[in-house]
Amino acid sequence: MKKTFFALALAGVTMFGSGCYHITMTSDASVEPIPAYDRGFKSFFLLGLIGTGDIDVNAICPAGIARYEEQLTVGNFIVTVLTFGLYSPLKTQLWCAVPNATDQF
Repeated sequence: MKKTFFALALAGVTMFGSGCYHITMTSDASVEPIPAYDRGFKSFFLLGLIGTGDIDVNAICPAGIARYEEQLTVGNFIVTVLTFGLYSPLKTQLWCAVPNATDQF
């Protein structure tokens, strides 16, 4: 009984521990203090194979991007597991670069 419980606990920790990731891309530009794009989740289907989650960056940040983050959180992973991979949400945030003062004149 103890071996079975230990095996199930180890499998659960491995599954939930390996299910999350966080990607951050940054540039050398100065970053605005709050994200310009933080509108919930991008939706993907069939374990992320279907869906693009495109963001029109030029419309959101005319001066360019300073930082981009994408996360698969524990909550997102649980939703993916509960839907058997049919729905896979990802949290996305985008920070714009601070426009250069010389570009405004």
